[in-house]
Amino acid sequence: MDAANATRFLKSYNNIEDCLRTQYNVRASQSFTDLINRCADVNLVVRRYKDELTDYGKLRNAIVHKSLGEKIIAYPCDEVVETIELIEKQICRPPFILDVLKPKKIMGAAASTPLKQAMLQLAISKHSTLPIWEKGRTIGFLNVHTVFRQILQAMDSETDMNEFLAHAPCSIAVDPSEIGKAYKFLPKTATIFDCFRAFEAGKKTLAVFITETGSAEEPLINMLTSTDLPLLNKFIETF
Repeated sequence: MDAANATRFLKSYNNIEDCLRTQYNVRASQSFTDLINRCADVNLVVRRYKDELTDYGKLRNAIVHKSLGEKIIAYPCDEVVETIELIEKQICRPPFILDVLKPKKIMGAAASTPLKQAMLQLAISKHSTLPIWEKGRTIGFLNVHTVFRQILQAMDSETDMNEFLAHAPCSIAVDPSEIGKAYKFLPKTATIFDCFRAFEAGKKTLAVFITETGSAEEPLINMLTSTDLPLLNKFIETF
């Protein structure tokens, strides 16, 4: 076995270390093990490969013996080199969400749309959420829970249900405060791991929407729900 594997290993190792120290503003005086332990709390890739990266820190010290003037005295096997290169790619050059899910037309309804019509659109969309728009911006979302809540309120007030559903604007069934909580917005430059983090950060997150800069004021480019996460995981495995 020649020095090529050791060279590739050290290149990926150094890139990972530099990237993490820069990204999370970690002092150079902190050891690689401390760096990995700290970043595992905030970086999904580091968390996933924490044990491997900790071992690679020890392996790096075995490969390069400082007392011998950085002379290589050990050589990692092919599997180790391929794994650390994979980790480097995911940490330093993570895939964008739009590399996996291409832009698509998102079905929604205008705020003035009658509630009954919006409910039909929600059913046709085969999604659990229907964006509600007003003057080009997303003001909230319609789902079965918000619809049922409005219907129950109408029933309690003895409102004629046919009249209510036919004429009440669907905007009455949305809660603007859910934007940023149950529904997250990310820019089109978001990575796959940004999306994972959005779902992980809020256990009640129902959907993540992609716009130009991550603002609800912009047209929707794509949307993700928890059912898309297995697809993202599969993409990462072959990335």
